[in-house]
Parts: sequence; C-alpha cells; structure tokens
Amino acid sequence: MNIEKEPIQVDFSSETEINRQDIADEILEFALNSGIEISGDEINISMNGAQKGNELEASTLFKVAERSAQLWYKADNGINESEKRNYGVQSLVLRAVSYLNAAPWASKKCLDLARKVYDRKIEWGEFEVPDADKDMLDMQIEEEQKKRKVA
Repeated sequence: MNIEKEPIQVDFSSETEINRQDIADEILEFALNSGIEISGDEINISMNGAQKGNELEASTLFKVAERSAQLWYKADNGINESEKRNYGVQSLVLRAVSYLNAAPWASKKCLDLARKVYDRKIEWGEFEVPDADKDMLDMQIEEEQKKRKVA
C-alpha cells in the first residue's frame, strides 16, 4: 500500500491558544486507556519544565525523551506491523509529553498522530512528525532577521 505522508501544517499564530493542561489531560487519558506507561509526575514535569537546579526533574525530562527515541527505533525496526504500531504509538505519546512545555502545538500533533496509528487510521511511518526543535529554531532566526531589518 503506497500512501502519501500526511503533510504537517502548523499555525504558529494559534500556539498561545493551546492549553497545555488540556493536552496533558488528554495524554494521560489516552495513555491509561491504551496501556502506555507514563506517570502523572512525568507529565507534570514536562508540562511545567524542570525547576532550575533540580536534577531529578531534569533527569525526568531526559528519560522521557530517551524512552521516546528508543521506542521510535523499535518501531522503525519492528518485525511486523503490530509491533511497529505498538512501539510507534508509545513513542509518539512520549514525544507529545516531551513537547508539552516548549511546543504545545507539536505535543497536540504527536498525540493526534498516536491516536490515528492506534486506531489504525494510518500506518506507522506514513506521516511526518513535527520537529519542534527545528521549527522553534526557524522561528528564532526569523525573529532575529525582523529585528535586524527594524534596526
């Protein structure tokens, strides 16, 4: 089956309208209903960011991102579609958690993709995942360019 990847369309103007707590609640509910291991503490720390100097919170953020990457690798290298789907959904949910604070729009998109893969509306790998780090860097560059033009 040859399906085109779902295009990513991000409206940065509505980014502030996204409620992090609503997304966090959706993530927790989806995780509980689908058997994905994520704690409320992991979600809260990801949503609020690590307190400066709190190594436990910083470690928690790192571990969530690391688990997401490990599951992503397992999904990409799964032996069958069921295994790919299972690991892929988990990875997308953890990625949604890790984006909660800095890029809630990307968090929401990852959760929506996880639901689609879980419900078998799309197959693992038939979509593009938001790259919040790249998008935020692009936004910073654009802001810097605007500041230079004004000056």
